[in-house]
Amino acid sequence: MSTGYRFAVLGPFRTPTTKRRGKRVIDFAQATDTVFRDAETQAVQKLGVSDIRGAVGCYVFALKPSGGQVIWPYYVGQSCRQTLSRRVFQQTDKPNTYNAILGEYERAIPYLYLLPLLTPRGKLARVGTNQGKIDDAEQALIGMALRVNYSLWNIRHRAAIEAFSIDGTPTSGRRDTHPALTFRRMLGFAERPKTSGRSIGELQPSTQDVEDLNLDPAGKTPE
Repeated sequence: MSTGYRFAVLGPFRTPTTKRRGKRVIDFAQATDTVFRDAETQAVQKLGVSDIRGAVGCYVFALKPSGGQVIWPYYVGQSCRQTLSRRVFQQTDKPNTYNAILGEYERAIPYLYLLPLLTPRGKLARVGTNQGKIDDAEQALIGMALRVNYSLWNIRHRAAIEAFSIDGTPTSGRRDTHPALTFRRMLGFAERPKTSGRSIGELQPSTQDVEDLNLDPAGKTPE
């Protein structure tokens, strides 16, 4: 039974980039300003809370192909001992993660979702509280994101999963048996996103994905 704690969703916020030594990278200073400025506006309008810079919770770094309609999750993270505004664009480690993703998918547009944790009274949870809830939410989000994108960048989880395969899931290229196909559909797995070279300009759900997940081609859930 829910205790009333809730992870709200804010976004998607387009993440500014710049060119450095001929490569596209996240502009961390501008991203912090623009993302959390827009998040503050959205938080006040949609959640009735302010000071989103002081929030804790989870976040998802995502990509949308040029000309595409679907945003794909590529990295799931969390923040509890630091605020989201400090952790999401932390200079010590996040450049390596985000810029490595951009380096492989040169034409995709980066976006960020913020999932601040709200208390039962609808207030923003603060630094150093609710570590267990945030840990559990991060793990749940990783599992959900893996169902639609097996290229999720949470390396330690990918490394563990790639040590074995399971028929009917993205860990196996063999889905030619009826039991494996029904198993796949039960779990809601989509195909691994298709890439063309080092770009995801053509990244779209396959026809089979649309049928399996009961989505229309624009990625919207039917009413």
